[in-house]
Amino acid sequence: VEWTEISNLHGLPTDCPQRAERLGWLNDMTARCEELIFNFDMSKFLPKWLEDIRDSQDQTSGAIPDTAPYNFGAMPGDPVCISNVLIAWLLYKHFGDKKTLEKNFDSMWRWAQYLSSRANDGILNDGYIGDWAPPVKEAISGSIGTSSVSANTPGALVSTAHYIHLLAILSKIASVLKKEHESKELISECLACKRAFHQKFFNSDTGGYGSNNQACNSMALYMDIAPADLRARVLENLVSDIVSNDYHLTTGNLATKYIFDVLAAEGETDTAFKLLTQTSYPSWGYMLSKGATTMWERWEEATGKGMNSHNHAMYASIGSWFYKYLAGIRLPDSSIGFSDVIIEPRFPEGLDWVEVELDTIRGRFSVSWVKQSISLLLKIILPTGCNCSLRLPLFAGQFYEVKESDVTLAKAPRSRIKGVIQNKDRLIINVEGGRYDFEFKHK
Repeated sequence: VEWTEISNLHGLPTDCPQRAERLGWLNDMTARCEELIFNFDMSKFLPKWLEDIRDSQDQTSGAIPDTAPYNFGAMPGDPVCISNVLIAWLLYKHFGDKKTLEKNFDSMWRWAQYLSSRANDGILNDGYIGDWAPPVKEAISGSIGTSSVSANTPGALVSTAHYIHLLAILSKIASVLKKEHESKELISECLACKRAFHQKFFNSDTGGYGSNNQACNSMALYMDIAPADLRARVLENLVSDIVSNDYHLTTGNLATKYIFDVLAAEGETDTAFKLLTQTSYPSWGYMLSKGATTMWERWEEATGKGMNSHNHAMYASIGSWFYKYLAGIRLPDSSIGFSDVIIEPRFPEGLDWVEVELDTIRGRFSVSWVKQSISLLLKIILPTGCNCSLRLPLFAGQFYEVKESDVTLAKAPRSRIKGVIQNKDRLIINVEGGRYDFEFKHK
């Protein structure tokens, strides 16, 4: 990539390209910080990077830049730069790092106050990045980043959605730190902005938000903005758009993460898996078909001048989805360093097996499953010292039998097993550390 091209696009100095190796882009990290923490031990590195963000923060306004260390870039950063808040929360959940919450709360609070000062009746119109680098047909031709600004996902929608997400997470952090007044203030602002977002962007005729595309609707669902009585309709529009695009993404670096989490959480895992496993443009399979060995910065096979890094991590955000949904390892808000865990694997059509090992400060978690002709085998190993809620599927409308180490937990017709909560479509079992071998029989 020509450094002069990058510097001209972003107003960066032209004489020091080596500086790029020492900075982090806060907008990229918003999308990929969760997969980063799942895949690597970031317990030391990321607290240091949060220090860089604090050092780069404007001491008068509270604004933060879009890069840290702030040798160059934009000040203030785009409102999608909420990775400082997300990372602090993830470090607490994954590593029990309360000290990082304490060190960074004032900085995060001042960033939230700055964004609040820029909002107009709950809507944040600031923004220049938005849902960055969607497929080129979805972008504004000639826009910054070699045509990387979305044409169909309003910038104000993206900025306001991320402001809402920041407020929601920061309110949880304030509660952990016993800052109840600040927590209530953040929750109140969050709810007001949700109402403003819904009023401005929801179209009652289409039943969707903004342009009713994948990015707009996935953000409204992921950030829990869509009212409960409208979520099913918004989800239906999201799935319909995916189908109309022949199970291809139209999203940029941010919404690509959100769309997969939303689909799996809302029972559309098969849709998500078909979306994931495409091999034609735009897709990860397309990158592989072109010989990619590292993640591209954009969906296009772009070379030469312009924004076209072939070693860029923002679309690696899908990595956290493998852990959270295919293996089913998720952390509730109550988790402090993996103290509490939900294990709820998904079994999409077209995928025959999964094996995951995850090293944590509690020890190693292992989840593996394999489909057989009339059964599914699921093995789970949990470290000592964690409380786990196992949520296991039943096969609705079919004969089923669920065993654990040859002990029947559930069988049609429905049976009552002590210690097992049996809903119409799943079993919920609270367990401690140990090894569990499940067999699901169905036909």
